[in-house]
Amino acid sequence: MKRTILSLMLVMVSFYVSALDGEFALKGSNLIPYVWKISRDANLQLSQADFDIHKWPSINLGVSWERQGYFSADKELVLATYFEVPKTGADRGRSPFQLAVNLQCKVLEIYLNGNKIGENLQFQPRPNVISVPGNQLLFDKRNLIVLKITNVKWTGGVCKNSFRLTHPDFASSDSISLKTAMPANTYYEKDNLDFSVLYKFNGRMPVKLKMTVISDFRDTVATRNFGLIKEDRTFTVSLKRKLFKPGFYHIIVYTEGPFYEQRDMWIAIEPERISCSEDGAPDLKTWWDKTKLEMDSIDFKTEMTKLTDLGNSSKDVYKVEFTSLENIRITGFMFVPKKEGRFPAILHVPGYGQAYTSGSFSTNKEDVIDFAVAIRGQSPSNKVINPGFGLVGLAAYKIDNPRNYIYRGAYMDCLRALDILRSFSKTDSSRVAVMGGSQGGGLSLATAALAGNKIKACVTLCPFLCDLAHHGMVREVWQREKFYFSEAYKCKMETIDSTLRYVDVKNMASWITAKVFFASALFDDDCPSHVGFAAFNKINSEKRYKIYPNDGHMVLADEANVDGNHFLKEVLEY
Repeated sequence: MKRTILSLMLVMVSFYVSALDGEFALKGSNLIPYVWKISRDANLQLSQADFDIHKWPSINLGVSWERQGYFSADKELVLATYFEVPKTGADRGRSPFQLAVNLQCKVLEIYLNGNKIGENLQFQPRPNVISVPGNQLLFDKRNLIVLKITNVKWTGGVCKNSFRLTHPDFASSDSISLKTAMPANTYYEKDNLDFSVLYKFNGRMPVKLKMTVISDFRDTVATRNFGLIKEDRTFTVSLKRKLFKPGFYHIIVYTEGPFYEQRDMWIAIEPERISCSEDGAPDLKTWWDKTKLEMDSIDFKTEMTKLTDLGNSSKDVYKVEFTSLENIRITGFMFVPKKEGRFPAILHVPGYGQAYTSGSFSTNKEDVIDFAVAIRGQSPSNKVINPGFGLVGLAAYKIDNPRNYIYRGAYMDCLRALDILRSFSKTDSSRVAVMGGSQGGGLSLATAALAGNKIKACVTLCPFLCDLAHHGMVREVWQREKFYFSEAYKCKMETIDSTLRYVDVKNMASWITAKVFFASALFDDDCPSHVGFAAFNKINSEKRYKIYPNDGHMVLADEANVDGNHFLKEVLEY
């Protein structure tokens, strides 16, 4: 198997201080911890000067909401933390502190020691800055800051939260960097699990430096106490290999009071050896064979309409409509070279909520046919089935029965679109590929699995619909979403899991004969790397992958699309 990873001999990630820049940059060390306590009890009285938060679960503001099990279904949340302000330094009574707030949510209220100091703060390019007089703080004593938040935002895994209390009298903040010599932060069988922690000491007071290593299944695997830091230091960390199974690990390095900084990175350890047992339905292959036979009995009723106003000097554009399983009409747009001949062709399948338009690929000047198809339930193929993309939306549609479940029909929509593309007069049917990201990544794998030798190449970026049994263990939000699905459809969780076993592409991956390119982002907490590799490692055809160590879900879209298209050019020879 050919393996492609980032061509970096050194990965260096700099400490993210805040979204402040230029004239907005605040000087001084941060006094607020990254680790807070959190409650779903929105009726709490935030104006209390003190209340017991010790039994609340913890949340790290330097890690994405989704990674910790919180998302838009959490209507209102209360966050609280204690902190201390040292007396050392100049007279801070006459010079106010500055609180820079920029959380990926809406902050409804902020209380400091029982006093309201802010409200209705939105996430924005530059933080909201609140001036805090010194007389509102307790020096060398415990202070309590409490927030009520709502509208927790989707992050894709890359956290940009910033919540910092500073004062000019406290020297400029310390910084942490993590450094590994491994390309794409990826370690293989014979590699030592080594990396470096660089600490830049700019403050006046020593701080405790610590490290925690957490698996993608949220188990703490290792910890380390680096001791009291009083000067610039560099530490080499060697992890014990026997503690680390093949998988993905979150390394968090942080300081503990009186000043707080944090840096994190993800590493991959032998991702090609990740193995998950088959948990597909016992009749999986015959079930899909019968489904394909059922679709074959339905007339295509294909209509192709040339959109003359949207063509250009190199491409003609067609609106394509056809009938798929359950007699649902599906719409797509085909972009065809004007010149004569037969050309390689790419079927583009959509991400969740993604709406292809008649102009989506009109600027592609390559001698290739692009066919962008919208599955049922997604615009413009949503005239009959239109569940939307809310909490109980398309992914939940009729999940109580595998025969009626949305993805049974969606996979057939992709297969039928493939047949139309292959039979088009200008298509070279020996050079056809499928490509998609997120939900589209799962659809591309499913299409390749069900199409057999009809497809020569498959590009899958951060795929959904993979290893759905483990998805909820790695990503708690998915387990919570399934609970809402079960309530909406009045069925047991076991019923949902039974349905998902029919559409989980991990269980179909061994059927793929096409060449495959797989892109995975280590910070992705929508479609974590584990679930993608669980499917990828079951593919027996020629395959390769690329890991993007600092990106989240589809944040890598531009770069990965370029890499995926290079792969297609190579395989399809155009």
